[in-house]
Amino acid sequence: MREAYIRGLLCCNFLFASCQLPLTSTPAPVTTPISSETVLPIPIIVQTANPVIHGLICEQLEQSLTIRPYTCVVEPSDEKVQRLTVEIELSDSQLDFGRNLGFSTVTAGTLLLVTSSARVDYSFTLEVPGVPTKKLNTHSTGRIGLWFILPPPKGLIFTSVGTLFNSSGAPDMLQDTCFSGNVSKDERKADCRLYRLFLSDSLNQIWHQLQTALFTDSELEKSSEEIPEKSLFRKESRVSSFPGASSSDYGFPDDQLSFLWGPAWYLSFYQGQIVDNSFGEIVLKGMYNYRPSYIETLAISRKLSTNLRKIQFEIEGQLGKHFGIQKHWETNLLLVLRWPILQDPIPVSIAYGDGLSYAEEIPKTELALGEVDTKRLLAYFMVELDIGLPVFPMEPRMLFRIHHRSGVYGLYCRKKCGSNFPAFGLKVKF
Repeated sequence: MREAYIRGLLCCNFLFASCQLPLTSTPAPVTTPISSETVLPIPIIVQTANPVIHGLICEQLEQSLTIRPYTCVVEPSDEKVQRLTVEIELSDSQLDFGRNLGFSTVTAGTLLLVTSSARVDYSFTLEVPGVPTKKLNTHSTGRIGLWFILPPPKGLIFTSVGTLFNSSGAPDMLQDTCFSGNVSKDERKADCRLYRLFLSDSLNQIWHQLQTALFTDSELEKSSEEIPEKSLFRKESRVSSFPGASSSDYGFPDDQLSFLWGPAWYLSFYQGQIVDNSFGEIVLKGMYNYRPSYIETLAISRKLSTNLRKIQFEIEGQLGKHFGIQKHWETNLLLVLRWPILQDPIPVSIAYGDGLSYAEEIPKTELALGEVDTKRLLAYFMVELDIGLPVFPMEPRMLFRIHHRSGVYGLYCRKKCGSNFPAFGLKVKF
């Protein structure tokens, strides 16, 4: 019963352990009844120097989050079209170091939390023909980031390191990169996605205030006769205000609250043989004293869409089968930090992964090494070198990995409990 519970917990963690902030919900649609004779959307021009906030506001208006549905249009020849002018300014951009450390400390060092935030000041002006101009000045704090559960105290350690290295993830830096022409297309696309989620969090917080102040007056409810003919306006392109941009350059998500999933899944298979050397002896001294016990592991992973500088994040789940001295199953869940060190002519990267490992039974090889108090549930980490094979389909990569179960210096069991499996394998993209 206990084993089934822990397996279920690991599966749930794989699905939900890494979540994209913001955690604010999307504004609820207004449910005021509208007669069937006035269902045509009201054309509106949204003017702003910020193309990302332009797209967000148009989406909110077109999703009927106001008394009447709207549709964003380009400049028509008719002067009866409503016009919403928006100005925004970021200030107090910060990495939330104290906040992140505080939350991680409260959870006894199990929570890895890396966020950044900034205050956004808004100025809205709504001009409607025949109606006095309405204005609203307000502000809110937007936040963007990720979280993950790790064995204590690793959550606290990685929160500290991740927050310090997240300077490029501050909202003002994301804004600069998103609108810069001096960065690569992939970097620009990733930062624009995060910048949009940051603004989405901020805008959701003040949307009800905006709706109440500007869009609930009965004078704004036009009848179908007052709406200009469709021939006088055309629906606006979402990327029309991005100079030289195409829709594929930005890849904005549709959801206001979304997982940080990147575009592709990866499937890995590797086989390793246990050694009775410590992790330090393997890495620093190259010592390999093999024993007749093996593991075959199938792993599925997916990149996350956020980076810390050049470090990429991935979530990985593993199912391993031991044979030889021991014959039990093993499941692992981990967060992976990957650093691409070479792209051309052959992609090469190194990675570090950290998480939890659960064995179906007490591993006999760990007992054979004298670790009589070893546990089924231990910490897990790995280091990996992978080398791409670009001439083949599915972007295969050869990988060398050290598969390590760890007691974390006495946290789970005695200081030396655990095991090491140097392993070789193959990874493909699908």
